[in-house]
Amino acid sequence: MAEPDYGLSARAVARTSDDEPRYIRITDFGDDGIEPGHEFVTAEKIEDGNELYPDDILFARSGSVGRTYIHEELSQPAVFAGYCIRFRFDQSQVSPRFVYWWTKTEAYSKWVAAIQRTAAQPNINKEEYKGSLIPLPPIAEQNRLVAAMDEARAERRAKLAEANALLAGMDDFLLDALGIAPPAEGTRRVFAVRGQATIDRFDPHFHSPDFSRIEEMLSQAHCEPLGNIATLSGETWKPQDHEQPTFRYIEISTVSPQTGEAYWNDVPTAEAPSRARMQIRGDDIIVSLTRPHHGSIAHLGPEFDGCIASTGFAVMRNVAEQVSREYLWCVLRAKFCLQQMLQRASGGNYPAITERELEKILIPITDAATQDYIAAEVRQRQDAARQLRGQAEAGWAAAKGWFEAALLT
Repeated sequence: MAEPDYGLSARAVARTSDDEPRYIRITDFGDDGIEPGHEFVTAEKIEDGNELYPDDILFARSGSVGRTYIHEELSQPAVFAGYCIRFRFDQSQVSPRFVYWWTKTEAYSKWVAAIQRTAAQPNINKEEYKGSLIPLPPIAEQNRLVAAMDEARAERRAKLAEANALLAGMDDFLLDALGIAPPAEGTRRVFAVRGQATIDRFDPHFHSPDFSRIEEMLSQAHCEPLGNIATLSGETWKPQDHEQPTFRYIEISTVSPQTGEAYWNDVPTAEAPSRARMQIRGDDIIVSLTRPHHGSIAHLGPEFDGCIASTGFAVMRNVAEQVSREYLWCVLRAKFCLQQMLQRASGGNYPAITERELEKILIPITDAATQDYIAAEVRQRQDAARQLRGQAEAGWAAAKGWFEAALLT
C-alpha cells in the first residue's frame, strides 16, 4: 500500500467548465459514496499532488472522522480537500473496492470510535489509519465479495431512483391540477432592467428572466402573497424557564428536503444552542430560511407540540380558512415556490431569505376540492417514495451485515 497523503487546500470558486476539477469534500459523500446527480463545487488546482485517480480512497482525518470515499466518477478531473488522507493500493494484492466496503462495516466503525481523539474536533492521523487492521482474504475472494456488494448497491440506487422519480413528477402534476401551463425554457443570460424595476431590489440576480417566467406563469391563476393567507408565529422559548433536563429540538438538518418529513433530537437543556428559540405547536408549518430553495419545509403533526425549533425556521401558525394547511405545504415545496424563495434570498454560499421577503411569494388559490385532491395525491406519492426508500436502506443494511459476517466468520 502506498504512502497516504493529505490533499492540498483548493480555492473553491463558482465554475461551470468541464475543464475545472471537481473539489471533493467530506460533506459530498455519505454512507454510499456520492449519490448520482450530486452537485459539486469546482476548484482551482493549486499544484500537482492533490489530484484523484481511479480507485483512490479518501479517509476523513477530522470532523466526520472515518468517513470514506472511493473515486469512481471519471468524467471530470477531481482534487480533494486538505482534511482528507488519500490511500492508493497495490491492486495485485488488494482490491481498493474491498477496502472501501470494509469501511462500511460495524467493525470498522467501532475501530474509528475507539481510536479517534475527542478534542475540540475529533481527528485520526495518517499513522493511525496506516495501523488499522483489515481482514484480507485472497484476491479472488475479495473480488467475489466486492461483486456482491456492488450488486446490492445497484439495487439500492435503483429503488432510490424510483422514489426520486415519484417525487420529481410532483411539479408537473401540481401545475396540471391547477390548470397552469409551465413556462417555456429560457436561454437568455444577458438582460436589461429598467430603472423603475430596481426600486425594491437592485441586485441583478433578483431580476433574472428565469424568475420573470415564473411570475408570468403564475399570472394564469389567482394568486395571493403568502403574507395574506398565513401569519408567522413569534412565540419564543427560553431554556432557563424549561424545568425538564432535556428538550426536543428541530434543526434544519432534521427536515428532509426530499420528503418534507421532520424529526427531533433530544438535547440537554443545559446545552441548548443559541438558535433553539422557536416554540412549536401541533399543525405548524416550518420553512427553512437558510437555503430555502432546498425545500426543508415540514407540516408538523400533533406529536411535535412542545418542540423547539431553530431560529433558522419561519413558523406558520395561523392560515386563512380558504386554504388547507396540507395544500399550502404541498405548494410551498413546489419548484415554482422554491424558485421564488431563491429569487428573494440574498447571500453567496448560504443564501437566506427574510421573513418579510418570504411573505411576498405568490401562492395559487384554488377551490377546496382541488386542494384536497392535490394534497391526497402528494401524500400518496410521498408514502410510496418513503416505502421504496425504506426497502432500499433495509436491503443495504442487510448487504453490509452479510459482507462483515463473511469476513469475520
